[in-house]
Amino acid sequence: RYADVLPYMNQETLLVTDLDNTVIRPVQTIGSDQWGGHIRDIFRAAGIEENLAVDAGVAMFAAVQMKTQVSLVEETTANVLRRARAKGAQIVGLTARSLYLTERTLQQLESIHFPKTDEKSYHVAPGAISKNGIVFVGGNNKGEILKQLLKERPEYRNVRRVVFIDDKLHHAENVDVALAGSPYEV
Repeated sequence: RYADVLPYMNQETLLVTDLDNTVIRPVQTIGSDQWGGHIRDIFRAAGIEENLAVDAGVAMFAAVQMKTQVSLVEETTANVLRRARAKGAQIVGLTARSLYLTERTLQQLESIHFPKTDEKSYHVAPGAISKNGIVFVGGNNKGEILKQLLKERPEYRNVRRVVFIDDKLHHAENVDVALAGSPYEV
């Protein structure tokens, strides 16, 4: 449950959350992360090169996102995020969504009352930006982008603990690898 993070929240905590299948989901199957992966697999099975299959799957996922409505994965998530912030934790969204979904993603998050965490927008790395507290990593490694944010962004100087939530194991493993040997409790 998303609420399981609350005991770990304090003024030295950065709560880093994925969006798709962690905070939000489409109200129907079409446009879900699983659907996008299935479409990519269909292209692969048809003999389409890996990079083209991924690009086509991402493009179809993005096209559906422009129209679909979303709901919370867990009804209490937005409240949990507000409670985490009330305990002093900083919150950042970290999503593999493509940069061209930035505005649509922010609209979707607003529709489910996702608490805004930062009004700033800035370039993070080639192919990665942050807007309104959501970091769009695109094809970058989430762990490496998070490591860079912790190193370069002044608002994270007091962070001693990172709580990372993602529905995909490889993203959690990437964060573990990137922050291994760092001064952060992860």
